[in-house]
Amino acid sequence: MRLLGFALLGLLASPAAAEPPSIRALFANPTFSSPRLSDDGEWLAYVQSAGDEQLVIVRPTLGGEAKPILRVGYAETRLGWVDWKGSDLLLVSGNSRVSRGPAVSRVTRLFSLDRAGGGLRWLGKEWRDRGWGWTQFEDDIVSWAPADPKRIQVALGGEVQWVDARTGALKEAQKRHGSIGAWHADADGNVRAGESWENERYKLFARTAPGEPLLLVLNYVAIENDGPTFAGFHADPSRLYVHAPHAGRSALFELDIASHELSGPVFAHAQVDVGGVVRESPSTSRAVAVAYTVDRPALHSIDEAFGREFSGLEKALAAEFGAQMSIGYESLDGGGKRIVVRASSDTQPPAYYLYDREAKTLSHLVDSRPDLDARSLATMQPVSYPARDGARIPAYLTLPPGSAGKGLPVIVLPHGGPWARDTIAWDPEVQLFATRGFAVFQMNFRGSTGYGKEHLEGGFREVGQKIQDDIADGVKWLIAEGVADPKRIGIYGASHGGYASLFGPIATPELYRAAASYAGVSDQNEQLIYWKRYFGASREWLRAMWGGGSWSDAKRLELVSPRVRAAELRVPILLGHGEDDDVVNVVQSRKMAAALRKAGKPVEYLEFEHEIHGFLLEANRIRWYEALIAFFEKNLAPRALGGGPESSPKLEEPR
Repeated sequence: MRLLGFALLGLLASPAAAEPPSIRALFANPTFSSPRLSDDGEWLAYVQSAGDEQLVIVRPTLGGEAKPILRVGYAETRLGWVDWKGSDLLLVSGNSRVSRGPAVSRVTRLFSLDRAGGGLRWLGKEWRDRGWGWTQFEDDIVSWAPADPKRIQVALGGEVQWVDARTGALKEAQKRHGSIGAWHADADGNVRAGESWENERYKLFARTAPGEPLLLVLNYVAIENDGPTFAGFHADPSRLYVHAPHAGRSALFELDIASHELSGPVFAHAQVDVGGVVRESPSTSRAVAVAYTVDRPALHSIDEAFGREFSGLEKALAAEFGAQMSIGYESLDGGGKRIVVRASSDTQPPAYYLYDREAKTLSHLVDSRPDLDARSLATMQPVSYPARDGARIPAYLTLPPGSAGKGLPVIVLPHGGPWARDTIAWDPEVQLFATRGFAVFQMNFRGSTGYGKEHLEGGFREVGQKIQDDIADGVKWLIAEGVADPKRIGIYGASHGGYASLFGPIATPELYRAAASYAGVSDQNEQLIYWKRYFGASREWLRAMWGGGSWSDAKRLELVSPRVRAAELRVPILLGHGEDDDVVNVVQSRKMAAALRKAGKPVEYLEFEHEIHGFLLEANRIRWYEALIAFFEKNLAPRALGGGPESSPKLEEPR
């Protein structure tokens, strides 16, 4: 395999760099994103950002004039992705602000425009004009329908509609069917499966051919059972791929539509749950691999030809970068001859390459962050530690470049969810801290996904309790190993990680000297009421996973709510929140800041206009991370990079 036009970006040079990457280099909007090939493979489209201005760019695939055809420069609308319908028409997903309950939310909008930049049209207008109101996700594409030159299929309000990509005209493809909320189409654009979640009951409907009635294939109470769930279409139309339990973890099986019988597993992993079925491209439902993650995202091939090709690309890119890379197929042309390949790692933000299947060549296209010098970045290491009950907790430790790994200031970085997980992957937050002298510690506490039923359910109804214990046990292990300076440990996270960062210094005040939270829950009972009242969250689901179904639950959640116990905090606190957050309402941080001020505690609070449960705008994102690193540098005093262990500077003890 030859490599053409590939820049090494200095990755094989010395790992140490004189200066850490700037906050702008880490957290500015990606310079390039969403590269997509036209059906004929001759054109490349992508989103280019300069500050908070976004451009849709079109250029010849093999090089030539890059022409901006759409410009968005205001906060009310943000671009998500761009893709092709054919070779002359582009579809663009954006999002806009709308009122939703007590918060302002974001909803997606789908637009089309010509390759030359003309004919911009909002495709949701007919949906609105029919009196059906607003829909939250206009870009919920069920099928790109490659055989249809004009139309795509979009899920709208429980139905599937054919949408003319030039005019927005609608034609019904699939009527509403009971409570089905997720529809799936095969490679030919035939809607052949649908999933329903109602009253804790999971139902899967499917058919073997278009025009046949939908058959109820699966039907069980999801909270009480670990039954199969839809994973993808099989090459045999009489069968489906499903996820199902196997040896305490989720594995991939085949399901016969007519008999409802399972066979397999097709693929199971001894350490982790098996993830989703991977299709070769969004325009086909042909399954080629299964995703899973031990530490890094990986694929298990179920298609022999794909497996050989994918392995060759992995090896070629690993050789060029001098490190293991996670790769994926970002886009294919209509004939499958040219492929945009995405490559990234913990020390490499996404970079994109063009692979020509016929010529067997791989050439560099664009980098998402071309201004970032990868020589200054830090490597994530997998570790594990024992919890107080003997369970092993998987974790990741990132040391500052050039560090001896002893007596370091530490940022504990619990993930959100809590039903999610951390992996070894590109993470600018990790790099922000590690390249400025902090060790970074991330743990997949009980309740984290991906490690099987026992590990996941070990965190049910354990927010602020066993989950918090697992975090604290990891910090104590890090101290015992000599990595952490016990007088310079801080904790920071977002969403549930923000909650854990506020409650940690209450539950274990001896461990932390500073804490920061972005969009964190400060009152658990208030948050549960918000979810039920404004988002229809299931009472049974909340009771099973979170609690809150009885007086005793309410009392328990009150005792693990940082706002209720704000007077107990003895460390400086930094809070941040977006005004438009409809997942954790901004009042959670506003009231937390007020409670801390009332108790006479040191607190800084930053609020961000137009922001959701995260960041859309570059200016807001940079403002937050400038404040965040300044806060921890002030309170934890990291030493210069490359230094060995030394006595701690004199810091004021928390009061």
